[in-house]
Amino acid sequence: MNETASSEHTDLLVHIFTHLISAPIKIFAEWAQQLHINYLEAKLPDLTPSTLLKHADDNLQVLKNAGQWKDAETPAVMALHAAFEKQHF
Repeated sequence: MNETASSEHTDLLVHIFTHLISAPIKIFAEWAQQLHINYLEAKLPDLTPSTLLKHADDNLQVLKNAGQWKDAETPAVMALHAAFEKQHF
């Protein structure tokens, strides 16, 4: 998916943020909530669904490597990860 096509779907950001904030991992949900606030304050004007999913996946990997991701993956997080991976094939 190219950047132009991705930016046309910024209406999806609200839904993606809703799922990220509801993650059972508190530190991840807090990170997503702060990112959402920054987005609402127009501090992230170039944020797209693709870049948001990449940021979420990067944060998830950092938390796992740091031993902070203690809960088993939930279907919502797995679905977001799968959607991100699908975009790269």
